[in-house]
Amino acid sequence: MEQLSANSTRFGRTRIRPPQIVNRLDAFLREHFDEPIHMAQLCDVTGVSERSLRNACHAVHGTSPKRYVTRRRMEAVHDALVEAQPGDATVTRIATDHGFYELGRFAAMYTSLFGERPSVTLRRTIVTGAARHYAESAAPSQNVHPNDSDAPKSFRVAAAAFGRLSKAS
Repeated sequence: MEQLSANSTRFGRTRIRPPQIVNRLDAFLREHFDEPIHMAQLCDVTGVSERSLRNACHAVHGTSPKRYVTRRRMEAVHDALVEAQPGDATVTRIATDHGFYELGRFAAMYTSLFGERPSVTLRRTIVTGAARHYAESAAPSQNVHPNDSDAPKSFRVAAAAFGRLSKAS
């Protein structure tokens, strides 16, 4: 009996390597983070069986497809919280935009993954953005320190809050 090589075809189909399968999965996930995703849908998109998809995820990332999808969604939420504009974002909106509807479970998972609550990530982003905005809007010749009485109160409050957040980390 003849042995088949790794790149040979069997029944007219070429073998897809695990990294290629995961790349297809990632491309699909980038466009569909906000939708419920089922295993059959992932198999259709990647063009492989459920077993091949599971094997590829384990080979490339050491986890199941479901956990991999959840991890990728969490990373997308983290990125969205970090890039959020002050006043435009809430943790609830960002989490639900990425397919997390059980907010208590989401917060617990986020905390275990990133080491801080999602609200802390968002608050730090907003405080940093406010401080950066003030620093950019100040005249270059001004050397304003957050404790100076000349600094606006909102800046002093933001700087104090950021200092508390930095010390808590």
